[in-house]
Amino acid sequence: MFKILLLSVLSVVCLPLPTVYAADKPVSAAVEQPVNVVNINSATAEEVAAILSGIGLKKAQALVNYREEHGPFTQIEDVTAVKGIGMSLIEKNRSRISL
Repeated sequence: MFKILLLSVLSVVCLPLPTVYAADKPVSAAVEQPVNVVNINSATAEEVAAILSGIGLKKAQALVNYREEHGPFTQIEDVTAVKGIGMSLIEKNRSRISL
């Protein structure tokens, strides 16, 4: 009988503990990480490869070669003319590309 009473009291006392601990955690505002941006009309292949996700040095060099042959890009979508770079890659990196 004593064990049942003791367990009941402990259960009632411990019941609100999870909410007490949850309330003590500080609420932090979402901090946006700064995004590196690369100007594809003036960047080197190394800069492009370092900043754009999914683009290695080979594709970055192809982008620079295309730019040197055809002139600067006027729209971000123009980059899809470079072999190996498609719209999915552009969409993934849109926030990192400037003209």
